[in-house]
Amino acid sequence: MAGLPTKHEPGAGHLKLGDTLKTASGGSGQVVLLQTVSESKQMYNLTVDAAHTFYVGETGWLVHNCEFSWKLGQAQAHFDKHGGEIVQALGLKSYDLAKYMEDTNLVIKNGTWVPEMNAYVQIIGGKGSAKVLLAGLDRTIGEITTLHVKTISEVSRKAPSLGWKK
Repeated sequence: MAGLPTKHEPGAGHLKLGDTLKTASGGSGQVVLLQTVSESKQMYNLTVDAAHTFYVGETGWLVHNCEFSWKLGQAQAHFDKHGGEIVQALGLKSYDLAKYMEDTNLVIKNGTWVPEMNAYVQIIGGKGSAKVLLAGLDRTIGEITTLHVKTISEVSRKAPSLGWKK
């Protein structure tokens, strides 16, 4: 599970000091301490229907399942639209819907949150100019909306928060 700051921003692994988190009572709080604990603890992997978000703890912090899910019926449509460009950008011989969905969650897990685009991005290798995979999220419920290829120059123009220079 990962805590989601307001506007469905980064998961727990991407939290920074000062990020704002929502509570069940409608309030909010700021991250004031980040601590990594290296010990075994009992954990639960929950699957929650619908929005995949729920509140935990005495304060009721808003959290989200680690694996984001696709908006109903959207994965196949977006794979049909963008799968070919991913194959071309990465020089793959084959690519299927399952890999597309897996890659989307990898970009969310390992990529960089871009608030201007409401998406995570990750630089990829491949043929031609530098590119990124962009995993978009629905602004209201945090579900995946797309995975597609963008050029670094396009992302840097639309997302100055990244600080990427041409």
